Amino acid sequence: MEKGILGNAIRTARIKMNLTQEQVAEMIDVSPTHYKHLESEHRMPSIEVLFRLCDVLSLSLDSLLFVSTKERPLLQDINNYAHKCTDKQLQIILAAMQVMIAQNFADQ
Repeated sequence: MEKGILGNAIRTARIKMNLTQEQVAEMIDVSPTHYKHLESEHRMPSIEVLFRLCDVLSLSLDSLLFVSTKERPLLQDINNYAHKCTDKQLQIILAAMQVMIAQNFADQ
């Protein structure tokens, strides 16, 4: 993994949620100093802390570990939210996407 990718992803998600570093630190049960080190990548999170970060910041683990710098940001946002959905919600989203794509082809 490239240096800076994990810390930047965590920082970006925190800022999108309008949370301070101190708030996230409290939510994931680490000290504010430790959290700051995670964002700056002076330290790497344990597996437990990484899971808590993903949960609190609505991130998917694979989006953090397999970040493609060329990936479209909207796809990453959709992926992050999809991991919070139930199977029923995912079925509805998939059906809606299929209809939109089919309609797009019909309009061309």
